[in-house]
Amino acid sequence: MPLVFRYPQVGSVAAQLAGQGPQTQFGRAMEQLEVELILANSPQAKGRVERMNGLLQDRLVKALRLEGISELGRANEYLVQTFLPALNRRFRREAASPADVHRGVPRNLEEVLSWEEERAVQRDWTVARGGRWHQVER
Repeated sequence: MPLVFRYPQVGSVAAQLAGQGPQTQFGRAMEQLEVELILANSPQAKGRVERMNGLLQDRLVKALRLEGISELGRANEYLVQTFLPALNRRFRREAASPADVHRGVPRNLEEVLSWEEERAVQRDWTVARGGRWHQVER
């Protein structure tokens, strides 16, 4: 199972000296986007997520079977045109505030959502990764 939200090991020395805990790539990206991660630390919170996933998996599969849909294209059409609107009608809730607090997309989104690893550039301007050496231009 990939560790997306939490990193259970000790962080780098630089991170420890800066008073930061270890981060996953996803955690780093969310920090750069100024998105606060609210992790499910309780069984109750995890249960709510699992119940929603179970609801979607259980009901959608049964609805597709009842409609006689077995092709991906038709399933996607049914999902968008029929299933999700009905699900939203049944389970939607009004927002606590009508204010739109969405932020714009940052210009460097592809850079933020990229994979970052700290590496040392050697005296001969090479970097090691995955057992291979890569030459860096001066």
